[in-house]
Amino acid sequence: DAEVPAAPPDDVGLVSTRDEVGVQAAAAPAPVDVATASSPTVRVAPVESAAASIPPVTAAPQDPVEPAGAAIALLAEVERLNALAAKALTRYRLLLPKDDNAYDYYRQVLTLDPDNAEAHAGLAQIVQKYGEMAEEALTKNDLPKAGLYVGRALSVDPGDAEMLALRDRVERAMADAEAAERAAADRATEQSSQEPRAPENEKPAPSGLERLMRFVGGGGGSLETDP
Repeated sequence: DAEVPAAPPDDVGLVSTRDEVGVQAAAAPAPVDVATASSPTVRVAPVESAAASIPPVTAAPQDPVEPAGAAIALLAEVERLNALAAKALTRYRLLLPKDDNAYDYYRQVLTLDPDNAEAHAGLAQIVQKYGEMAEEALTKNDLPKAGLYVGRALSVDPGDAEMLALRDRVERAMADAEAAERAAADRATEQSSQEPRAPENEKPAPSGLERLMRFVGGGGGSLETDP
């Protein structure tokens, strides 16, 4: 008997058909979900601003010679004024004469250099010299001069403790002197009121000339005073 070939199974065609469909599906692009798809990112290159492109402006370098020269000139003026002040101080030109005294020179120095030690020390010497002059005047009982010198010292330094104490001494001495003068005047007035006075109806004794005239006119007589 001849062998009859077996018929192919029924799913052979189905398998090949599924394989073709799978190949086509893999080759086809995937569907895009419009709702969830994001738009492509657009990158914008940075743009330089106009200000960034302008080079910075730098200050012109200063000439170091100019400030150095100004400092040297200031120092020279301070030294000149201090020298004039010291000269006036030795001559006792303390507050006078005007425009040529130690006080004005030292004040000009402090205007240029407020911390100048020489000028501050010079002002203290002015106060000291006026204090010495006031003490000498007080010793001589010249109270007006003592008060004048103390006042000038305090015009330079109103808070100087020694000058404030000296002013109190001068004021007490002036008060004592005024009290003594008033007491002396009162005693003089009292003494003059107690002196005996001649009665108003009593005639004064005749002078020597009057007695002589009476002697000559009366034809003699005594030159003694009439009773």
